[in-house]
Amino acid sequence: MIGSRRDYVKRIVVGYSVYEYIERKAFFKIPGLSEESFYFNYIADSLNKSAISEFLGVDLDAEDPINHLNGENVKQWTKWLFEKYGENQTRLKGRSADLTKLNAILANDIAKNAFIDNSASLNEAFALTADLHDIFRVAVKRAVSELERADSLMHRLSTFYLTLNDDLRSINKLARKIKTAKDELQDDESNGDDS
Repeated sequence: MIGSRRDYVKRIVVGYSVYEYIERKAFFKIPGLSEESFYFNYIADSLNKSAISEFLGVDLDAEDPINHLNGENVKQWTKWLFEKYGENQTRLKGRSADLTKLNAILANDIAKNAFIDNSASLNEAFALTADLHDIFRVAVKRAVSELERADSLMHRLSTFYLTLNDDLRSINKLARKIKTAKDELQDDESNGDDS
């Protein structure tokens, strides 16, 4: 009747039920959040992402899509989008790019845990959704690049900061630890090939 696709209309209707739940919970007492300041399209857009829907406990294919609504996760999702901290910022913007990143994060256990416990920003957690081998390689390459940069500046210094020796010991210790782990893994692979 309204010229929209059935799945879109269903998402809007289900989204409204989620909104009513949030409203009944007094918008989780988030300062400044009310009927006037709540952006309904955040729900509709979120329900278009499978991992976010699952996190919220919404199953659009079920007869009663919000039968297993996860109240704690709905509260967390609402806070990510609407609770302001620091410089009047929220952890998550409602734009499509951020919701796409959140969807990838919630589909990855490591990234999800990092984001949920507030230790990682959206972009930091999203980076964890990449292949672990790539993350490791990029981290090592970045460390090498920063050390090369420090090396290029060294000849221009007349003194060094007081804890440089401690930092150099830490770098050396970490490099040896990574090399030992790599050597052990290669030895295990070689021994495995012999058997």
